[in-house]
Amino acid sequence: MREEEVTIEESYDLDSDVAGLKKEEEKAINEFQRIIDAFNRILTFKKKNREILEKRVNESTQNRFDTFEKLKKVTRNMETYQKNIKNTEENLEEIGNKEAWLKEKYNEILRGKSIHLLSDPERDGNGLFSDIFYDIFETDIKLQTSSNQVGRDMLENRRNDFMSRLNKLFNRLDSELLDIEKEKNRLQKIDTEIRQKMEKGEMQRALLQKNYSVFTEDIRRKKEELEASIRGEKVLVEEYNKILSKIISAIEISQEVDNMLFSLLSKVDEEHKVSEERDKIDIIQEDDILLKGPSSLDNTRPGVIEFPQAVAPK
Repeated sequence: MREEEVTIEESYDLDSDVAGLKKEEEKAINEFQRIIDAFNRILTFKKKNREILEKRVNESTQNRFDTFEKLKKVTRNMETYQKNIKNTEENLEEIGNKEAWLKEKYNEILRGKSIHLLSDPERDGNGLFSDIFYDIFETDIKLQTSSNQVGRDMLENRRNDFMSRLNKLFNRLDSELLDIEKEKNRLQKIDTEIRQKMEKGEMQRALLQKNYSVFTEDIRRKKEELEASIRGEKVLVEEYNKILSKIISAIEISQEVDNMLFSLLSKVDEEHKVSEERDKIDIIQEDDILLKGPSSLDNTRPGVIEFPQAVAPK
């Protein structure tokens, strides 16, 4: 009788220990799950944050590239504007020199200087007055070779011829000066338009250079932020790996206990299987009894089920 009491008391102590272990087990599982959930949530957040920062870096890089391409285009346009301005200035200078020469000759003729002074092959390279010079020279030669004894009618005819050619010369000079004035106005208008484009281009280039610097600084700052986020993410991953490694190493058991556990688990599984088969048989027997109905149980002895005998057909 004494031995049974000791056995029961020890059994109660074991139950208390197992219950305590169950509480510790639940506490450990909850704590482990809390840590896993925390790491998973933070790592998921860090991943999304890293992807967002990478996207922003790429966007800023693309914006800087686009700005650089626009800056190159504006710079090429500025170079073209400078060449056009130089060409326009050279053309204006050339036309101005021609205009000054024509006005000088115009004034010389008006002051009564010899018309021969108008002949300047170096300045009149296009032969603008060649036909007029030829007529004037021809008339002059006739006057020089003719006798002093000429009639009044001939002098009058020669005067009229000279005046006609002189008027033709002035008309030509007026036409040339008018064309020069028109060309000067056209070139000056072009020069003004180019300089306006040049000024606008300077403003665009300054703005693009500023934007390029802004995007460059923005890329640098975002890369630093991305690198810091990646470093933090690496620290979390390494720490998470350490925790999992410690947990895995902590749950390692001795080979002896491992063998005992698996041996006992095999027996538990086998007993559980037998118990399931026994329960299945009991359920079948209970179903059979219920199918026979109350009348079939009247002639049965306790613990014995009697089946009705078959009746032969008459």
